[in-house]
Amino acid sequence: MKPYRPPVPRLSACLAGLLAMAVVLAPVHVQAQAPQPAAKVQLGIGGKLKVGSWTPVAVELAQPASDQTTILVVTTDYENNNVENLLTLESPTRAIGLVQPGRLDGRVTVLARTSGGDSILAELDLLPDGNANATSYRQNTEFWGVLGSSGQFAEAASLWTDSTREPGRGALSAAVSVPLDWNSLPDQVEAWDSLDVIVVGGEALNAPPAKSELLRLWVERGGRLLLVLGGATPKYEQSPLAKWSPIAVSGTVNATSLEMLNDRVRQSSKLTIGRNARNRSVTAARLQGPPDRSLPGPAVLSKPYGFGLMTAFAFDFEQAPLATWESQPKLIQGLMMPSRSAMVRTTRDSDVQSTGITDLASQLASGLDQFQQVDRLSFRGVMVWTVLWMAVLFPLDYLLVHRLLKRPQLTWLTLPLLITAATLIAARSARAGNSIPLMLNQVDLLDYSASDASTRVRSWMSFYSPETTRYDVKGTSRLAGPATLAWNAKPEEGLRGLYRQGGINFGSPSFQASADHRELKNLPVRMWSSYSLTAEASAQQKETPLFDSSLAESDAGRLEGSIRHHFGESLRDWIVVYKNFVYHPVLKRGELQLGTWPADSPWRPGIDGQATLVKSFLQGRRDYIIKVPAAQAAARDQVTGEITEYDPLEFDPQRLLRMLTFHEAADGATYTGLSNSPLARLDLSRTLGTVDCAIVVARVEGQQMSYELNGREVKPATTWTFLRAVLPVNPQTR
Repeated sequence: MKPYRPPVPRLSACLAGLLAMAVVLAPVHVQAQAPQPAAKVQLGIGGKLKVGSWTPVAVELAQPASDQTTILVVTTDYENNNVENLLTLESPTRAIGLVQPGRLDGRVTVLARTSGGDSILAELDLLPDGNANATSYRQNTEFWGVLGSSGQFAEAASLWTDSTREPGRGALSAAVSVPLDWNSLPDQVEAWDSLDVIVVGGEALNAPPAKSELLRLWVERGGRLLLVLGGATPKYEQSPLAKWSPIAVSGTVNATSLEMLNDRVRQSSKLTIGRNARNRSVTAARLQGPPDRSLPGPAVLSKPYGFGLMTAFAFDFEQAPLATWESQPKLIQGLMMPSRSAMVRTTRDSDVQSTGITDLASQLASGLDQFQQVDRLSFRGVMVWTVLWMAVLFPLDYLLVHRLLKRPQLTWLTLPLLITAATLIAARSARAGNSIPLMLNQVDLLDYSASDASTRVRSWMSFYSPETTRYDVKGTSRLAGPATLAWNAKPEEGLRGLYRQGGINFGSPSFQASADHRELKNLPVRMWSSYSLTAEASAQQKETPLFDSSLAESDAGRLEGSIRHHFGESLRDWIVVYKNFVYHPVLKRGELQLGTWPADSPWRPGIDGQATLVKSFLQGRRDYIIKVPAAQAAARDQVTGEITEYDPLEFDPQRLLRMLTFHEAADGATYTGLSNSPLARLDLSRTLGTVDCAIVVARVEGQQMSYELNGREVKPATTWTFLRAVLPVNPQTR
C-alpha cells in the first residue's frame, strides 16, 4: 500500500485565493477617485517645449492665493539640482513666468509656499517627442509657429523630418508645426525663444500693437518671419507690422500664371489657373523688387531686420489652385529655409565621440571648462593610472610577503597598507592639482543692430569652486544693465548633457531663481567642480550709435564706402562680410601682425581690405600654383589648394565665433562635423543671400559682462569678447 500524500493545490487555485484575499483586505480609499489638482498648468507654446530653452508657464489656481503665498515651479538643471522658479501673480488666481526644463523626461512641479511649508498644487510629466499636453523636444527640432494661414505646414514639417532621417536612428522630429493665435503667445519676448520660424497670414496679419512690438523684438533677436500675403495684402498694409517691417508692398495684382512657383519646386505638377470667369487669376501682393516671370515683382522677397530675417510670399494658400496643390508642402519647406546643419551627426572615429562633442555649443561649453591652473586627467588618463597601480601594487605585495618576509599570510596586512598608501598619494596629488581659488572663464558677445540702434550683450561663463558651498549669482553688463541668468548645458546624451537618460532626483539640492531671473540664490556647487551659466542683457543706444556707415554696392557687385565705429576702444581681427565675400585687413609690408581699428577712424572695405570668398576664408583654404617646367610648353601651371583641418577638441574662441556666425555659409556641417542647434540664431548665413546689409565681426579687449558671486565681483581668469554689427547697404540700382 502506498503511503498517503496530501493533495497539492493547483497553481490556478492558489492565484485565485490570493486575489480574493487581496480584494477583501484592500483598503476602501483605493476605490475612491483621485483628488483633483489644485491648479491647472499650461507649459510651453502650444503644449510644446525645447529642453534647455526658456519656456513659458501659466498656472490657474482653483483658490485665490493669499498675500503671504508664493507660487513656485520646480524643474531640474543639467546637474539634477532642483530649480525653484518664482512666478509672478497676475491676479489672485493666475501666476505666470519662465522656466528652463533640464530633462526630456523630467517632471515639473507647481508649489504653493507659505510660512507653514510647501504644498503641491500640480505635477506634469514631460513626454519626449510625443503628443501629450507637455511634449519636450531636442534643441535640433525646429518649431514653426503658424498664425492665420491654412497652408500644409504640418505636412511640410513631416516631409522635412523624413528627408533628414538617418538609417538606424529613431524617428526624431526635425521640425514641428505649432498652430497659434496672438492670444496664445506670451507677453515676454524671451518666452518666444523656442520658436525658430513664425508664419503670419490671413486675419493674423492685423496683429495687435503690443504683439507686433514683441514680434519686432523677436525678429531683431534672430528670428525668422514668413508673411503669407496674397488676398490678405490689404490687411498687412494697414497693420502695425507694416510700420516697422522692411517688406514694402504696393497693393495687389492679378496673376494669370503661376509658373514662377513651379520653378521653385523640382518635378512638381503644373499649376494651372481655371478658365472660368471667376478663376482666371490669383490675387498676389505686388512686392518691390525685380519681376518674376509674369509677376511685376518677386514671388518671394527676403529682407534682413536686425539679426533676423523676414520673408514675404506674394500668394496665399487659401486660393485655388495652390490650396489643393500636391507640391504645396515642398514649396512651404523651401519658404521656411530649415537648416540641415542642426540635424548633422558626426561620423568621426576619433576622440570626438568619446568626449561627447557633436555640436558647436558643446565645443564652447567644453572650452570654458578648461581652467589653466587646474591639472585634470582625461578619462583615458584615469584608466591608465588605475591599470598602472594594479600592475604595480599586486606584484609588489607578492614580492614583499613571499620573497622578503617569506610569510604569505601577512598579505592580509600588507595589501591594505599598500592600497591605503596609494590612495593617500592620489588624494595628495588631486589636492595639489585642484587647490586654486574661485575663478571663472567667460566669452562675451556684443550684438549691435543699426536698424533700431539696439545693443544685446550675451555671455557664456563657467566658474570653478574650490569647496563645496552655495553661491548667490548676479550678472551686469556695463552697456545694457542687469542681465538674466540661465544655466548652460551641452546638447549631448552623456553626463551633464541635456539629453541624458535616467537618473534619480530624490534628495537633490535646490536653489532659487528670482521672478525676473536676474539672480540665482543658493546655487550648490561641489568641491573642485564647475558650473556653467549664460547671461543676457539688452538696451538701445539712443545717444551715440556704435557704428556709422555709408556702404553701397558697386557696379561689379562689390562693397564700397566706409565704416566708422564709436566703441571707445580699438577693434582687432575684424572682418566685414557682404554677400559671398569677406573683406579683411592684410598685413603691411614689414609687419608681423595686424594692426588695430581705432575708434572714430574710417575703414574702407573695398580699398583697405582684401576680398576672399566666405567659404574659403572660414575653412582656411590656401591655393598653390605648381609651375610647369619651360620645356613642357604644351602643359599649363596647375593650381591646387588645401584647407585647414577643424579640430573640435581645440578651443579657439575667435574661430568658433566666426563659425557660429556663418556656419551654413561655410558648409560647417560637413567641414566641422558638428551641428549647430542651441546657438543656431547666431548664424547669419541667410542674410548673405540679400543685398541690404553687411556684417562686421571683430574682437575687443576687456569683458562686457561682470559677475557677482556671493556679493563679490569675480574677475575672469580668461576672457574673450567679440562684437558683431549689422549695417545697412544701398544695393546696386538695376
